[in-house]
Amino acid sequence: ELECKVSLMALANQNHSLSRQLEVVDFEWSECELELAQTNMALEETLMALNFLNDENQAMAQREREAQREWDAAMALAKAEWSAAMANMTIDLAVANDALSQCGLELERASVTTEVLNDALATRSEHAMHAMRESKLDDADGMQTDDHARVTDHRDHTDGHGHGHGH
Repeated sequence: ELECKVSLMALANQNHSLSRQLEVVDFEWSECELELAQTNMALEETLMALNFLNDENQAMAQREREAQREWDAAMALAKAEWSAAMANMTIDLAVANDALSQCGLELERASVTTEVLNDALATRSEHAMHAMRESKLDDADGMQTDDHARVTDHRDHTDGHGHGHGH
């Protein structure tokens, strides 16, 4: 009976010890479950953040593509406008060139006319100077000759063929 009591006491002690160990293991298990739950939540948050970033990234890529399309369209329009402006400018330049050529021709004509007028003016000027000199010479001769000579001088002028013209 004593042996049985001793054995029962030993078993009770063992049971108590195992119960204590089980409680510790249970507590540790609970802590692990809690940590696992927290890790799981953190992973879910990370996944949500990644999905959000992915969506943002796709939206940005879409906006970038749209911006690129708008840019390309604007560039094409600007190039077309530039080409049109250049074509117009080329036409304007050709017209201006024609006008300049016409002005050049007019200037040449005017220059020729001016030369002709200058020549005519020079010729008239020479004639006038010549006439003035002759007139002065005639006056000088007239002063030296007597009145009778002057009267005969003015009576008849020949035309170079011996025919006289009376005044």
